[in-house]
Amino acid sequence: FRGGGASIDAVAVFRGGQQWISGGDDGHLSLWTMMRKKPVEILRDVHGKSASSAAGDECRGWIHSLSCARGSDLAASGSGNGFIRLWAHRERHLEALGSLPINGFVNSLSIAPSGRFVVSGIGQEPRLGRWSKISGVRNGIAIHRLPLVDPE
Repeated sequence: FRGGGASIDAVAVFRGGQQWISGGDDGHLSLWTMMRKKPVEILRDVHGKSASSAAGDECRGWIHSLSCARGSDLAASGSGNGFIRLWAHRERHLEALGSLPINGFVNSLSIAPSGRFVVSGIGQEPRLGRWSKISGVRNGIAIHRLPLVDPE
Protein backbone atom coordinates (compact mmCIF):
# COMPACT_ATOMS: atom_id res chain seq x y z
CA PHE A 1 0.00 0.00 0.00
CA ARG A 2 1.24 3.47 -0.88
CA GLY A 3 0.48 6.29 1.49
CA GLY A 4 1.86 9.21 -0.44
CA GLY A 5 4.63 11.57 0.62
CA ALA A 6 3.52 12.44 4.15
CA SER A 7 3.74 10.29 7.23
CA ILE A 8 0.71 8.33 8.41
CA ASP A 9 0.27 8.99 12.13
CA ALA A 10 -3.13 7.41 12.82
CA VAL A 11 -5.17 4.49 11.45
CA ALA A 12 -8.63 3.14 12.32
CA VAL A 13 -10.43 0.12 10.85
CA PHE A 14 -14.12 0.01 9.93
CA ARG A 15 -16.32 -2.98 10.63
CA GLY A 16 -15.45 -6.06 8.66
CA GLY A 17 -11.80 -5.05 8.40
CA GLN A 18 -12.00 -4.47 4.63
CA GLN A 19 -11.83 -0.65 4.77
CA TRP A 20 -9.96 1.75 7.00
CA ILE A 21 -9.01 5.41 7.34
CA SER A 22 -5.63 7.02 7.86
CA GLY A 23 -4.44 10.51 8.69
CA GLY A 24 -1.14 12.25 9.14
CA ASP A 25 0.94 15.39 9.14
CA ASP A 26 -0.39 16.58 5.78
CA GLY A 27 -3.87 17.02 7.32
CA HIS A 28 -5.46 14.65 4.79
CA LEU A 29 -7.93 11.92 5.73
CA SER A 30 -7.72 8.89 3.43
CA LEU A 31 -10.17 6.03 2.94
CA TRP A 32 -8.56 2.70 2.01
CA THR A 33 -9.83 -0.68 0.86
CA MET A 34 -8.19 -4.09 0.61
CA MET A 35 -8.88 -4.05 -3.14
CA ARG A 36 -6.55 -1.11 -3.95
CA LYS A 37 -2.99 -0.12 -3.10
CA LYS A 38 -3.91 3.56 -3.12
CA PRO A 39 -6.65 5.37 -1.17
CA VAL A 40 -10.11 5.30 -2.77
CA GLU A 41 -10.72 8.81 -1.40
CA ILE A 42 -8.52 11.56 0.01
CA LEU A 43 -10.09 14.48 1.86
CA ARG A 44 -7.57 17.31 2.03
CA ASP A 45 -6.97 19.56 5.05
CA VAL A 46 -10.01 18.24 6.94
CA HIS A 47 -9.00 20.12 10.08
CA GLY A 48 -7.98 23.22 8.16
CA LYS A 49 -4.65 24.93 7.85
CA SER A 50 -3.27 27.06 10.62
CA ALA A 51 -4.14 30.73 10.28
CA SER A 52 -1.03 31.62 12.26
CA SER A 53 2.38 31.81 10.64
CA ALA A 54 4.22 31.28 13.94
CA ALA A 55 6.75 28.46 13.98
CA GLY A 56 5.17 25.16 14.97
CA ASP A 57 1.55 26.23 14.52
CA GLU A 58 1.24 24.35 11.22
CA CYS A 59 0.93 21.08 13.17
CA ARG A 60 -2.46 22.13 14.54
CA GLY A 61 -4.06 20.93 11.31
CA TRP A 62 -2.32 17.54 11.38
CA ILE A 63 -4.46 14.52 12.14
CA HIS A 64 -3.17 13.15 15.44
CA SER A 65 -5.83 10.52 16.20
CA LEU A 66 -8.62 8.49 14.61
CA SER A 67 -11.32 6.14 15.85
CA CYS A 68 -14.11 4.06 14.31
CA ALA A 69 -17.15 2.87 16.24
CA ARG A 70 -17.36 -0.89 16.44
CA GLY A 71 -20.09 -2.30 14.19
CA SER A 72 -20.98 1.13 12.84
CA ASP A 73 -20.20 3.58 10.06
CA LEU A 74 -19.21 6.34 12.51
CA ALA A 75 -15.63 7.65 12.65
CA ALA A 76 -13.90 10.55 14.41
CA SER A 77 -10.69 12.46 13.72
CA GLY A 78 -8.71 14.63 16.12
CA SER A 79 -6.20 17.42 15.63
CA GLY A 80 -5.08 20.58 17.40
CA ASN A 81 -7.42 23.00 15.65
CA GLY A 82 -10.11 23.07 18.34
CA PHE A 83 -12.47 20.39 16.99
CA ILE A 84 -13.06 16.67 16.82
CA ARG A 85 -14.59 15.95 13.42
CA LEU A 86 -17.23 13.24 12.97
CA TRP A 87 -17.54 11.22 9.76
CA ALA A 88 -19.98 8.73 8.26
CA HIS A 89 -18.54 5.92 6.18
CA ARG A 90 -20.52 5.52 2.99
CA GLU A 91 -19.72 2.75 0.51
CA ARG A 92 -16.62 4.34 -1.04
CA HIS A 93 -16.47 7.79 0.52
CA LEU A 94 -16.59 9.68 3.82
CA GLU A 95 -19.30 12.20 4.65
CA ALA A 96 -18.77 14.97 7.22
CA LEU A 97 -21.36 14.82 10.01
CA GLY A 98 -20.24 17.68 12.22
CA SER A 99 -17.69 18.62 14.84
CA LEU A 100 -17.26 18.73 18.60
CA PRO A 101 -15.44 21.68 20.21
CA ILE A 102 -12.28 20.87 22.17
CA ASN A 103 -9.35 22.90 23.49
CA GLY A 104 -5.94 21.31 23.03
CA PHE A 105 -4.34 18.63 20.88
CA VAL A 106 -6.51 15.53 20.50
CA ASN A 107 -3.82 12.90 21.00
CA SER A 108 -6.10 9.87 21.29
CA LEU A 109 -9.73 9.07 20.48
CA SER A 110 -12.16 6.29 21.21
CA ILE A 111 -15.83 5.94 20.40
CA ALA A 112 -17.78 3.99 23.01
CA PRO A 113 -19.17 0.62 21.84
CA SER A 114 -22.68 2.04 22.37
CA GLY A 115 -21.87 4.96 20.05
CA ARG A 116 -23.15 7.40 22.66
CA PHE A 117 -19.80 8.93 23.70
CA VAL A 118 -16.49 10.03 22.23
CA VAL A 119 -13.61 9.96 24.71
CA SER A 120 -10.45 11.89 23.84
CA GLY A 121 -7.02 12.31 25.37
CA ILE A 122 -6.15 16.01 25.34
CA GLY A 123 -2.69 17.53 25.63
CA GLN A 124 -0.89 20.85 25.50
CA GLU A 125 1.42 19.38 22.83
CA PRO A 126 1.14 16.79 20.05
CA ARG A 127 1.85 13.26 21.26
CA LEU A 128 4.61 12.60 18.73
CA GLY A 129 6.78 15.65 19.45
CA ARG A 130 7.02 19.17 20.79
CA TRP A 131 6.36 21.14 17.60
CA SER A 132 3.75 23.38 19.16
CA LYS A 133 2.16 24.16 22.50
CA ILE A 134 -1.31 25.44 23.31
CA SER A 135 -1.01 27.42 26.53
CA GLY A 136 -3.79 27.30 29.08
CA VAL A 137 -4.67 23.70 28.25
CA ARG A 138 -4.47 20.99 30.91
CA ASN A 139 -3.53 17.47 29.92
CA GLY A 140 -6.43 15.10 30.56
CA ILE A 141 -9.46 13.46 29.03
CA ALA A 142 -12.63 14.90 27.57
CA ILE A 143 -15.92 13.06 27.15
CA HIS A 144 -18.48 14.20 24.59
CA ARG A 145 -22.00 12.80 24.52
CA LEU A 146 -23.25 12.09 21.01
CA PRO A 147 -26.90 12.75 20.28
CA LEU A 148 -28.38 9.62 18.75
CA VAL A 149 -31.60 9.39 16.83
CA ASP A 150 -33.53 6.17 17.39
CA PRO A 151 -34.82 4.66 14.14
CA GLU A 152 -38.56 4.30 14.26
